[in-house]
Amino acid sequence: KAIDKHGAIAGSYNDSNNAIHGFLRHPDGRIVSFNAPGAGKGANQGTFVQAINDTGTIAGTIFDSANAAHGFIRSK
Repeated sequence: KAIDKHGAIAGSYNDSNNAIHGFLRHPDGRIVSFNAPGAGKGANQGTFVQAINDTGTIAGTIFDSANAAHGFIRSK
């Protein structure tokens, strides 16, 4: 998980099928779930969030349906 100076928190979670999804918790408590483009939907595949900066840009890694790793950046 990562947090910016405004209190936004970004991280990842597993669903009931063990696929990984990203989330952003805004400082006001709203939570947004997201999947980076190309992220796989199988077990141990998906969107792994690693960082958020103070402008709200999120970076991380996806594992696609072939289990290949790719970087992603999600702008605010």
